[in-house]
Amino acid sequence: MASFRLFLVFWGGKVLYFGPWRLCWRLLYAIIIRYDRKIGVLYQKTSGIDLPDGSVFGRFVMNLHFVANMEAQTGLHLAVDKVPRHIAVVMDGNGRWARQRGLDRSAGHRAGVDALDKTVLACRRLGVKYLTVYAFSTENWNRPLAEVGTLMSLLSEFAVSKLARLKENRVEVRVLGDLEGLPLLQRTALKQLMNVTAAARLIKAAGDADDDEGMVLNLALNYGGRAEILQGIKRAAAELSAEELQQLTEADFSRYLHSGEQPDPDLLIRTSGELRLSNFLLWQLAYAEFYFTDVLWPDFDEAELFRAVCEYQQRDRRFGGVQAVK
Repeated sequence: MASFRLFLVFWGGKVLYFGPWRLCWRLLYAIIIRYDRKIGVLYQKTSGIDLPDGSVFGRFVMNLHFVANMEAQTGLHLAVDKVPRHIAVVMDGNGRWARQRGLDRSAGHRAGVDALDKTVLACRRLGVKYLTVYAFSTENWNRPLAEVGTLMSLLSEFAVSKLARLKENRVEVRVLGDLEGLPLLQRTALKQLMNVTAAARLIKAAGDADDDEGMVLNLALNYGGRAEILQGIKRAAAELSAEELQQLTEADFSRYLHSGEQPDPDLLIRTSGELRLSNFLLWQLAYAEFYFTDVLWPDFDEAELFRAVCEYQQRDRRFGGVQAVK
């Protein structure tokens, strides 16, 4: 069996892949998917390891294979039980990326869409439940008209071309910001994308043992953090009595924001070396860990995301408290 170069080794919840015979991997994976439920039950019984989040065995193996590849590429170790539940990203550097290559800014924005596509799938593989990206701020309307037009075109193109991929991976798209303030074409395409992906994430086949809840992708569009807080205050004041306003808690008020009852981000990633929030999620990022990288957004890939998550896992999150002295 010397010619058989594919081995799957389960060790501490990791899958390791050796050898160039990717065809063998694809065949094995096809078999796993075909007999997914039976293999999953057998694996849990024989190994005593519960599949994370109730995921089906095929997705479990695929995700661990991704983690193993990232660990081999970066030399870092991921604690699969400490992956941030919610990641927020300021996608910065498209223009500089294009300028360094002698290209129009539109080429940088298009490359940025490709980087977002990779990041969404990588977050899905890592087990992230919420991903919020700063796609278009209220201040971005002040950019040159041609650039705004390009961004709007890319937005509608993303909504149409990525629908099938997002649906297949059970990624629900939501919009944070003033959706009605966007042009009709983009607004219509986004509403279609939101409706279809929401249904795909939540609907389970009858008798399906897959309890995976999928992932939520929040697109912060026509968004400003200060405006969001101000609108939340106005909504609360309109709906609540004076007595109820006096009793309003931080958790209660959070429900009046665009993010609603979603958990606050655990990790903020900003690319291109800039060290500011730029009016992004000012309320929700109160206790997030920050990761700044000089990598320009179009060059941001799965490995850089993996580095950010691994660094996050080294942080001591005390939320204003201290550990008791033993």
